[in-house]
Parts: sequence; C-alpha cells; structure tokens
Amino acid sequence: MSSRPSQSAETSTIVYKCIVRYNFTMTQARTPLVDTAQPFLRAAEHFNHTLFEGQLPPHTVSLQRHMRALSLFLPSRWRKTTGSTMHEVALNPALFAERPLLMILQAIVQGQCHLWQHTYGSPSRAGYHNSEWSSKMETLGFTVSVPGAPHRKTGQHVIVTPVARGPFVASCVEWIEQGSAIDWLDQGFVPSEINVLSLTGAHLRAATRRHLLLPVCDGFQRLVSVINTDHAKRKRKVCYRCPRCQTSVWGKEGLALKCLQCSARYAVVPAALRRPQRQHERASSLG
Repeated sequence: MSSRPSQSAETSTIVYKCIVRYNFTMTQARTPLVDTAQPFLRAAEHFNHTLFEGQLPPHTVSLQRHMRALSLFLPSRWRKTTGSTMHEVALNPALFAERPLLMILQAIVQGQCHLWQHTYGSPSRAGYHNSEWSSKMETLGFTVSVPGAPHRKTGQHVIVTPVARGPFVASCVEWIEQGSAIDWLDQGFVPSEINVLSLTGAHLRAATRRHLLLPVCDGFQRLVSVINTDHAKRKRKVCYRCPRCQTSVWGKEGLALKCLQCSARYAVVPAALRRPQRQHERASSLG
C-alpha cells in the first residue's frame, strides 16, 4: 500500500490518497460445501443441455436441510441488485446417505422440470404434479404413477421411476463417465423409508452401475458403522393414517390403533407418501 498526503488550501485538512494493491492467493482447501455442490451444479448444467436443449433459464443448485424432502424447487428465490432473479433447486444432503446417486440426480431433473413448467407451461398449486408436468417427465425418460392408483399420473404425491434405457439414464451415464463423484457426505443422517429402485442397470458398465445404483454411503465405510449405531439408538416415530377418514397420528413403531369415528384400523404411512408440512414460501416438494 502506498499513500501520498495532500493538504487542502481551504480547510488545511490532510487528505490521504491511497492506492491499495491486493496480492494474495486463495487457499486451495477442499470444503464439503464446495466439493459437494460443484458436481451437482455441473450436473444441472449437463441436464439442461442434454435433456432440456438448453432452454432452462439461469438457476442454481443449493444444499439445505429441509423437512424430509429430497429436493425443492424455489422459483425466483434469489434477487440481484440490478433487479434480476434466479431460481433454485435445493437438495437435502441429510437424505443422501441411503439413496443411490441416480435418485439424487433424478431429484435435480424433477426440480428442473418444475422450472421448465414455471417458465413455459401452466403449473398448478405448490407441490401438485399435473398432466403437463407428468408428460414432460415421460419425455425425459421416466414413468409417473400415483401410489395406490398406478394408472393415474397426476397428484400431490407421485412415484417417478427412471426408464432403464431412457434419455435421463443415458445422460447420467455420460455425466458419471466424465469423472463426477461425491467426496463428502452429511453425517447428520436422517433415516427414512425409500422405494428401492427397480432399475437393474444390466446394460451399464460395472463401474458406472456401482456409482449410480448403490447407496451413496457404500463408499463411506466409517459412516456406515456410525449410521447403523444411530439406527439402534434413535427412537423413531412413524405416521399412522385412517384409510377412510384420512386422519393421521404419530407414534412409536408397532402400535395397533383404531379410528373412533369409523372403527377402521390405522395403517402405517410410508415416508414417500406423507404429506409435507406447510412452508411460508411457495415451494414444490419432490420428496
């Protein structure tokens, strides 16, 4: 830093005109936030070009822990000083451990499909998957169905399954073979019930199949033992729902409950079918 004083003729105040030269180098330290977010940012850009023909507006992928949803689409979440906005697809790192990488990549594409509909289509209420959204997902290489009604394709909660030789899986294989991987995993593990992927991936190379279809935690041996210990220590509550009245209660596993209104027995509700909690912001749940 160099400074050169000058004195004002009227006020006799000394003014320092400073020239500051910054000469430093950013440390190359690897951090979980950067290392984990960067591959998914590249994946979103990759999917935008390979699946959406580069039509999606600028958007970002973030990591934040929220409810039990794997991802959320947050329209116009960010605003710049110039007034421009940017959309966000938020991933929940607390749900990565027991899921295959393919399911996490699928959550990104589901969010991007909400973004596509938000930009070019006619979205329904927050979290609802209408026929336009489902049709778009099918063109991307997925099948869409409703729990308990496999012939339906619209609803608040839907089951989205990748087609083995569809465009989405092909795009994921291309992304994996570029050398992308997850090096960090959130130890704040949240156990949940998930649907096992029916995709066998028999047509994929062994290394690619291992990266895409095995649970992410399989690559973290120490984490696996910690997770198993936490499973034994944690007192888990489950959701029970009356099949007729649709009333829900929470309690420990193994309870035998009966509805006093209709005398029907309460049934355990899988995590994938539980209704997400209300949020103060308009967001689409993809869990």
